[in-house]
Amino acid sequence: MNKQVSRKIRNSLSAAVAVGLGIATSSTALAFGQDVELPGLDNNERLGDAGIFQYYTINGGWQTFFRVINTSEDAVSVKVRFREAANSREVLDFTIFLSPYDMWTGWTDEDPQGNGPGIKTNDTSCLFPLPDSNTTLEGWKTIDGNLKAADFQSRAFTTPYADNGPAVDHRLAEGHLEMIGIARHRPFSDFGLAVTHNQTTGVPANCSQAADLFENARNGGEGHDLGNVLGFNGYLINVDNGFGGGYDPDVLTDFAGCSLTRISNETHTEPDLDTSCHPACLLY
Repeated sequence: MNKQVSRKIRNSLSAAVAVGLGIATSSTALAFGQDVELPGLDNNERLGDAGIFQYYTINGGWQTFFRVINTSEDAVSVKVRFREAANSREVLDFTIFLSPYDMWTGWTDEDPQGNGPGIKTNDTSCLFPLPDSNTTLEGWKTIDGNLKAADFQSRAFTTPYADNGPAVDHRLAEGHLEMIGIARHRPFSDFGLAVTHNQTTGVPANCSQAADLFENARNGGEGHDLGNVLGFNGYLINVDNGFGGGYDPDVLTDFAGCSLTRISNETHTEPDLDTSCHPACLLY
């Protein structure tokens, strides 16, 4: 078993949650150089390059756990967007850098930083923007050790963008989220090496370097089309009441299917203007 993934599964769910749901947190088999078997992914038949988690909530003591798994030998970057339920306005937006055969996990929380609803993660995979890089309330903040939190934001549906929808607290409490693969990165490129975890410590080599490469090279990757290498899982859990269960996000295959042209500096790719170019290629 891949030690990195096994460690992340164990750390991402509390002992109470794992016992309450009967989750065998050591049952995942992701190994370098071996066939990949993913829990809840129907023996690799539910892999794609984008996933839609139909529902998240923090209402009534419920939490939503989510994870995205990179089954490829390349590093990949994945855009994550949380949208509120009333009018699908964005409440949180960030990017995850997954090393080869990596998995990222997180969960909703009713008050992660004392500012209202948001999400938490104790995952070590690199995040962009970097945690603690924004002096305002937005973005990821380090809570303790590897534990980080990010608050949902209301700016997309309050003045000057108010839409006469429900109250702010209600709109932040539930919605859906999207995970879209946006670039692949060769494992031995500067970016790939920077985001790859040390197999002993479980920590990426240099997230700051990866963030600089990603920002300066406009995704820092060799192509927008990952191929269908991402797996997704969702769980709804109520620890206090002992309830919970998993659900399958909608998985999209060949979502980023478009022609790419190489620009002059050879550092990144740009989508051409062909009408066949999918909007997924225009994320940046």
